[in-house]
Amino acid sequence: MSDEGLENTRIGYRAAIDLTHTTGSQNWSRFNSMLVANSVFFAVIGQMLVDRISIDWPWQLMLPGAGFVLCILWAAAVNRGLMYQDYYIAKARELEARLAPVDIVQQGDVLSRGKGVPVGEGECLKMTGLSRIRARRTMWSVILLFLLLYVLSGAALWSKYHR
Repeated sequence: MSDEGLENTRIGYRAAIDLTHTTGSQNWSRFNSMLVANSVFFAVIGQMLVDRISIDWPWQLMLPGAGFVLCILWAAAVNRGLMYQDYYIAKARELEARLAPVDIVQQGDVLSRGKGVPVGEGECLKMTGLSRIRARRTMWSVILLFLLLYVLSGAALWSKYHR
């Protein structure tokens, strides 16, 4: 590879790594914003369930329904962000292969799969226990939990007024 080609590969690699970090930060910001919005929705629904807030009957089902739709939009936003992040990581891996012996992204993947990676002279780092749970699984679990809570709260409100 020519010096110019090598420099272009380094620049592309750095851009892919930077975009991976930026996208990851955007994903968590988006996730946290939607978490707050859903928490507010569910707090209001909880107050309706314990009769602290009184809203006319048919309108009470609007909040669990709107929350359910919000969760679908949340899932779409998270999915899109994760797809971009996966793309940038794949591109970084592709460029990293041309920059041997650089293997930071590849070793990160090995680490995330629970295998040991060298991190110094004679040292090895390995993920164990709860650290092996991927952040994206946690994100999806929280979204699914809120979806379930909206279904259950909608059913509870329905039964409360149709006894």
